[in-house]
Amino acid sequence: MVIVKADLVFEILGRPAEHIKTALGGVIDKLGAEKGVKVIEKKIHEPTAVKESKDLFTTFAEVSAEFDKIENLFGILFAYMPAHVEIISPSN
Repeated sequence: MVIVKADLVFEILGRPAEHIKTALGGVIDKLGAEKGVKVIEKKIHEPTAVKESKDLFTTFAEVSAEFDKIENLFGILFAYMPAHVEIISPSN
């Protein structure tokens, strides 16, 4: 069995700032609870105000994860729709 390692970026937009950070943390916790997925490292960045908007904020999280098989990665891509995906290994 080949372990697939990938880096993912998740983005969120909303209000208030505290809520979007909490909601994004919940999404990452749910991701880690998925079968065949192991979250290795996560970093949730502080929310920032959206330019030309009164009360909207945006934030993002960088997540490194391992997947038991490539099918698990594809399932996560369709279910969670990350903004960016980089497969680290295997190289083929």
